[in-house]
Amino acid sequence: MKRFQVLFAMLIVFVFFVSYGGIQASAACVNGGLDVLDNDNNAIGSSDNAIVGPWEYQKSTNSFRGDHRYLPSSPTSSIYEYNWKFSSCSGHYGNVYAYVWDTKFSNERASYRMFNHQSFPASQTLNVYLNQRTAPGGWNYVGKTTHAKTGVLALIVPTGASGGTGADAAKIVYSSY
Repeated sequence: MKRFQVLFAMLIVFVFFVSYGGIQASAACVNGGLDVLDNDNNAIGSSDNAIVGPWEYQKSTNSFRGDHRYLPSSPTSSIYEYNWKFSSCSGHYGNVYAYVWDTKFSNERASYRMFNHQSFPASQTLNVYLNQRTAPGGWNYVGKTTHAKTGVLALIVPTGASGGTGADAAKIVYSSY
């Protein structure tokens, strides 16, 4: 009986760690491979995205796949964010791109951060800014991860951010260096 209890406890711990990591490595986790996630990836309320704050769903012919999320102003007392849940890919750096193509996207310091959840606590591997007001329409290079790890890309909007912030598609191109 005691053996059964130990095995059951080990199973619970294993399930916890597997479910906490949540996002498994993608087949694209090879040198030169890429992953693309849209806002509301393939469906409104997609499990590939997480939203904190009153992001508005809007349609536009210039948007990637015809729609995007928009935050007209910054929060007054908290932080809003939009997340793209990419696969946790260890062993490869990520060159990160954001799709920006709407004149309402005017945040001059949109904060993009990437977190890898394969370790606890999650490690931050990217912390960069993109001027959405001056970014050309289409794919814009945001930055490269500082470690050979990728994961959840977060667009952070703190209090006092200037201009409206847009969340459309995001892309990672994997690299071994």
